[in-house]
Amino acid sequence: MKIRNRLLKKIAVTATVCSVAAAMLPISALAEETVETEETVIVSETSKSLKSQSGTDGNISWVLDDSGTMTVTGTGAISLDNACDYPWEDELLQSVSKLVIGEGITSIGEGAFSGGAYTSVTLPGTLKSIGVFAFEDCNNLTEVVIPDGVEILKHGAFCGCSNLKKVVIPGSVKTIDARAFDSCTSLSDVTIGEGVETIGYWAFWGCAMTEITVPSSVESLGGRVFECCENLTSVTLPESITTIPAGLFADCSSLTAVTIPTSVTSVESYAFINCDSLKSVSFTGNCPAFADDSFEGVTTTCYYPASNSTWTGDKLQNYGGSVTWKLTGSNLNGVCKGADGSWYYYINGVIQENYTGFQSNSNGKWYIENGKVTFAKNGVIQDTNGTIATKGTWSYVTGRKVQTG
Repeated sequence: MKIRNRLLKKIAVTATVCSVAAAMLPISALAEETVETEETVIVSETSKSLKSQSGTDGNISWVLDDSGTMTVTGTGAISLDNACDYPWEDELLQSVSKLVIGEGITSIGEGAFSGGAYTSVTLPGTLKSIGVFAFEDCNNLTEVVIPDGVEILKHGAFCGCSNLKKVVIPGSVKTIDARAFDSCTSLSDVTIGEGVETIGYWAFWGCAMTEITVPSSVESLGGRVFECCENLTSVTLPESITTIPAGLFADCSSLTAVTIPTSVTSVESYAFINCDSLKSVSFTGNCPAFADDSFEGVTTTCYYPASNSTWTGDKLQNYGGSVTWKLTGSNLNGVCKGADGSWYYYINGVIQENYTGFQSNSNGKWYIENGKVTFAKNGVIQDTNGTIATKGTWSYVTGRKVQTG
């Protein structure tokens, strides 16, 4: 308890003063002084108790009214005092149903309102910083609107708010620090504004959103940002990032598909570990550097761009999982040459593996089998998968090419 901490400190100081004076006083005087000191402590605690519903401490005033609304007013920072305490008791915050922080407050200090019972918080437009664990374990809090003007959400700012369901983070926020929303297990609606530049490690660990869009302003993602987001099925990553950091999607058991931006140059350890539902990962740029365990515990198909010479055979490894590598290319349609030198039938960059039939390009008409031209097919072949005009017709094929004339 904060009063108790300050009281113990006061008692310790008093005891030190008394011990220094002991040698200079007769026993009777020392006894008298001790009694007076005990009375002072009792009066101090009683005084604090009488003021527990309201008070002023430096630049900050607060009052808890009969409806359970606690209003904090003042200017500048809400910060720890010299005894590393706030002027209100932890126990007082259990009586608060609604917290209102008034205009003029610019920052909220470490753990200032952690563990409170309030269901709503109103933050001022003057606010610039929300401190370390400022609202940690506020388990009745369901929604937070962070004002435009806030620049940083510090380490664990809303960590462990288990009933928090919705948060809107404006573009004025440049940094979402580590663990900012860690273990907010009901957080299903997250909006990250354009303007955010850095998202720290474990920032959204264990949250409940099904989809998330990382804005193009983000330049740095920390490790394990979305770890254990078990409901996450879809994520949009920006072209501004260069690394898929360690454990970024670890244990995202519902994630089905991810597109890796062309800007990415490395995929770190355990990036996709235990993503049990991951069906496809599409790479759109040059081959990045992979950690040996990037796909640890994952069975998936990875697509890489055709006509990109950085994707050499030695790069197409399992990386700790069971990875099937296939060609793709966003601008490829028809019969096109892939990066491996083979020819395939594409629709919108995807090899049509279930297609068998005839298709044409500028070099002629070709017989396709399971999406690929192998040049080994010869003879008269019937078109069983063509248009109404061509289906059922027969063609003479040499080296998979239809011979005319």
